[in-house]
Amino acid sequence: MVHWRVDIPWIRIEPTKLHNGECIYVLVEFLKQGITGICFDCPPVCWALIKVACVCCEDVDNTSSCFFPYFTSTKAADPSLNLYYWNGIAIQNTSAIAGTATLLVSEADGVGKATYVTDEIPPGGMFVKALEEIDFGPSSTLGNGPVFIAVTTTFPGMDGFAMMANDENGDSMGYLCRKPCTK
Repeated sequence: MVHWRVDIPWIRIEPTKLHNGECIYVLVEFLKQGITGICFDCPPVCWALIKVACVCCEDVDNTSSCFFPYFTSTKAADPSLNLYYWNGIAIQNTSAIAGTATLLVSEADGVGKATYVTDEIPPGGMFVKALEEIDFGPSSTLGNGPVFIAVTTTFPGMDGFAMMANDENGDSMGYLCRKPCTK
């Protein structure tokens, strides 16, 4: 009995061409040469279509999310209001699909709320803004207090960074957003 091994390298797919549930096949052909071949009853050309991979999963969620647990405020630094820090947010689209990000902003006291949807972020692109530059619109109930921000996207991969700095003494810090656990 003859065995053949076919070594398939890592496969990277283009999500706009191959979709959830679709499979990748490799066509393997063997040619009979002379009186001996792979098997005695093979025709002159013997072939097999081998399934090597299927795109997982049928129920893939093409969104992503990240949580930013603390910003000092969404307002500009203003010492007369005891606001010494400016705050900024960076959201990176790590996928191959363009889309938007929705920021759900909540004040730490649970009272103030606002929502903002970014313009389209291209694949590999970023949204970077100081929170004071974001127009949360007339429905915003945000005051001057500390906030947290939950971000969801219409693209499947994101990362994010929060930054804040004290205008008076130069102290600054930043942190990566918290991502949900994945299966």
